[in-house]
Amino acid sequence: MAWIVAFLAMLPFIGTLRDHDKLSWLWICIAGFGLGLIGLEYCRRRRNILAEQPARRRAEASRFGAAGD
Repeated sequence: MAWIVAFLAMLPFIGTLRDHDKLSWLWICIAGFGLGLIGLEYCRRRRNILAEQPARRRAEASRFGAAGD
């Protein structure tokens, strides 16, 4: 979120950034925002998988326990 705020804060100064050859700062903000979104999605999926594992283990244990009886 901070990356997009930084990008928006620098937009009014695009002429100054261009004059001082610092226009890449805008691209750095965009890249940081994009990588942050990828990281959020990665963490969300990992959290869901980890939350699902105990249920999966219980289901497998009951299935194998019932088959062994």
